Amino acid sequence: MLDLIEAAVLGRLQTLKETSSRIELAGYAGELSDGDLLAKVAAAGMAVLVLVPSGKFTRRSNRRFNFDGVVRLVIFVRQARGQAETRMGTAGQMGSYALWDSCMRLLTDFHPSNEAAGLSADGLVPTTYNNLVNGKTERDYLSVLGQSFAIKADWTVPEDAAEPLLGIDLNYYLKPGDDFIDASDHVPLENT
Repeated sequence: MLDLIEAAVLGRLQTLKETSSRIELAGYAGELSDGDLLAKVAAAGMAVLVLVPSGKFTRRSNRRFNFDGVVRLVIFVRQARGQAETRMGTAGQMGSYALWDSCMRLLTDFHPSNEAAGLSADGLVPTTYNNLVNGKTERDYLSVLGQSFAIKADWTVPEDAAEPLLGIDLNYYLKPGDDFIDASDHVPLENT
């Protein structure tokens, strides 16, 4: 269910690409604490990262639950001109406030439902806003905003058992960022 919510939100945010094709849209994978991932996002200049960090399930019936959760956006803008320009924007680039405003307009009351996959959700409701980072790095200025949305969804435990985990595929990259798999392994898992 969490993957369906994240995918629906990312799908809705694809509209932002019409404003600027440079916007990086992705699930949040800890970029703010990992220098290599942060560098990738910073190269784009603008990014909106999505995660579903928390939620609570409440039983409705034997196999049905209510889910009260949080969808969080991490909105990232990098510019060379200055702190104010990073937040307010310039004639050539959207600032973090305008990007935040666009996200708010797209996601407020958006229903990330997927009937085929069994996800039924109410519209997203904005809750907490945070100014996470506003400052200068070596050469550029960064503005990173956080915006949370409340989500209420219904979830039913699927009747079919999940597919068994048959093995683990490992891909090795000798040159980071080139997307060329230099070696790979498959580790089969034994049924014990």
